Amino acid sequence: MAAYMDPAVVVSAMAAVTKSVAFGITGSTSYIHAAPYMLARTWSTLDHMTKGRVAWNIVTSYNNSAAKAFGKDKVKPSMERFEAGTEHMDVCYQLWGKS
Repeated sequence: MAAYMDPAVVVSAMAAVTKSVAFGITGSTSYIHAAPYMLARTWSTLDHMTKGRVAWNIVTSYNNSAAKAFGKDKVKPSMERFEAGTEHMDVCYQLWGKS
């Protein structure tokens, strides 16, 4: 069951009871955090709650089962995913720069 838990919630709990452990979370720009504002807000909150002990492993989703789980017919070609991921990151950086 642990594989299906939201790591952001689990990291928040673990950070509350540790002082020196760092955390890395894999997050896809393709589906899971499709809206850059929500992703930027989540990671900013985690950064503050962990006092800078969180890192984001940025990925784009690459398999059709993930696409179907989020209501798409199939995954986008890699170059389209990478271009969208870059745009996603640009928006996140702009939001973080203003906070």
